[in-house]
Amino acid sequence: MLTRSNRGRKTKSKLGCRTCKIRKVKCDEGRPACHRCVSTGRVCDGYGVWGGGGNGYGTSSRWTAAAEHGTSPAGNSSSLRPRPTASVCTSIGSAIGITSSEENASFEWFVVRAIKKLPGSFGSAFWDTLIFQAVASERAVLHAVLALSSTHQRAALDGVVAGTPTPLDAYERFTLRQYSKSIRHLQPHLEAARGDRAAIRVMLVACAVFTSLESLRGCYASGCVHLRSGLQLLREYLASSSSSTTASLEDGALGLGLERRSRDPTDDGIAGVFARLYVQAKLLGQGFRDLQPIPNTLVPRHIPMRFASFREARLFLDHLLSSVICLTEKCQEIPVAEVNASTELLSEQWCLKSRLTKWYAVLRASVVSLQEGGAPLDTWSHRLLRLYYKMTYIMVETCLGSSSESAYDPHTDLFAALLAHSTETWELFTSGDTEALLGHQNEAFKCSLDLGGSPPLYYTALKCRVRRIRLHAARLIDAIAHKAGFWDTTLTAAVARKVIEIEEGDFYASSERRVLIDDDFPLSSVPEDQDLSLLPVLPESRRVQNVRVVLPGDPAGVLTLSCTRKPPGGSHAQETIVKEYNLVSQSWRACTVR
Repeated sequence: MLTRSNRGRKTKSKLGCRTCKIRKVKCDEGRPACHRCVSTGRVCDGYGVWGGGGNGYGTSSRWTAAAEHGTSPAGNSSSLRPRPTASVCTSIGSAIGITSSEENASFEWFVVRAIKKLPGSFGSAFWDTLIFQAVASERAVLHAVLALSSTHQRAALDGVVAGTPTPLDAYERFTLRQYSKSIRHLQPHLEAARGDRAAIRVMLVACAVFTSLESLRGCYASGCVHLRSGLQLLREYLASSSSSTTASLEDGALGLGLERRSRDPTDDGIAGVFARLYVQAKLLGQGFRDLQPIPNTLVPRHIPMRFASFREARLFLDHLLSSVICLTEKCQEIPVAEVNASTELLSEQWCLKSRLTKWYAVLRASVVSLQEGGAPLDTWSHRLLRLYYKMTYIMVETCLGSSSESAYDPHTDLFAALLAHSTETWELFTSGDTEALLGHQNEAFKCSLDLGGSPPLYYTALKCRVRRIRLHAARLIDAIAHKAGFWDTTLTAAVARKVIEIEEGDFYASSERRVLIDDDFPLSSVPEDQDLSLLPVLPESRRVQNVRVVLPGDPAGVLTLSCTRKPPGGSHAQETIVKEYNLVSQSWRACTVR
């Protein structure tokens, strides 16, 4: 139960618990569960981000609501999501204070369409359950979700194309109005935030929705600003928690490396969504170094003998991936001699390698039982986990030697295996039978808020210097045509190709080498061993490192790419290369280094 603030009844939900709202009866707002629900044998779902209730996530009431309205809940092994009808959405919308037909239509789109796609393949406690509680009890979150839903609907119907200005049509005007209403309703929470955990929770939920909204709109720079603010607030919030008991991992502070403070499912869900957004941003070379995870805290300390779901496997891998990113950045910030002499860094790397190896062994041991139900989405989830495992394995193997780009050369076979696995998955995805793979029709609008298959390909294009492999990876990114949070394959494919161009220059320009180059190979053609040895591998002097991307502020903006390169001769001075990509003209230009 949350501690009451000194503002008295202002911390109490004005709308009652969610169970009573759906039943349209007056709630006595008892804590931790209302007396009306308890006395009638019902499960009280609590007060959203205010806490309380007999069921932290409120899954029970969603089944109850569906049954009361004559609908059948449906879902996959990752989560159980109801499929309400329009009349059910109207009834729920009325209960939570939606009055206009425009708002109700947007809410219906969110519940019936957007929520199926946005969480990605593995689902999320935040999107599956917590967001509905917050919408039901907080106007700030409700209007933020309506803005997000409108943006998703507009993109699904018209498409969001990088390089195209966003017209101020009816969808965009509605989005901006809802955005403004949400910010206005947040003001009381901003004023009450100091010492008021409930107010901070509302701000964190709204911040996560704002981050997601801006990434969907193509306003990535604003999304990064919201993410940074949310990460700062989350760290302060968790640090101020009165309990310091570390608990087992569920859907909590996995990627952030933050020590778990209490077994509170609301905090778990909030920390979980920020953890995933953080990993997204870091894999794309965004900043946040001052917000990097605590490297010596690994939670949980023991990987189970079997994974209960692919979602659980994903949570463990996310935590490992975040820890590897943290260790890599730590090694990049200290001299090479100190890295090589550090037994602490070597021990940390060994620990991560050991845990990753065990994680993969447990996944292999669990996969048969996890796929017993034959859910199509499970096949897709398993494929994604294997892709990310290969990428994470290369990252942990090379993290101590990340100052030298030649550290990636011994892993050509693994890069090739990653590419082959991605190619096979892409073929299945484009075969026309995507319903068999994903469990639903693959709409023209391919967009979610969770990572898909492009980050491992992007990593391959940047770090593997075998031309056939990296070019194939870059072309596959372009062919995927998918938006996943901050990851837009239109932009990442352009960055991957530009990095390849910067590194190669005229290295393959000689007539002897040009005759061996075939850039028009079929995407379904996995490279054979002889394809990998036709051309020489790029020398160290041509390779770049520290690739960073400053994302555009709007769909018609400019993306900035920066990287460094060591000059020949071993000089300590580094060449800094900066390029700008105009999304409208789809062209690059060199920039002056300031």
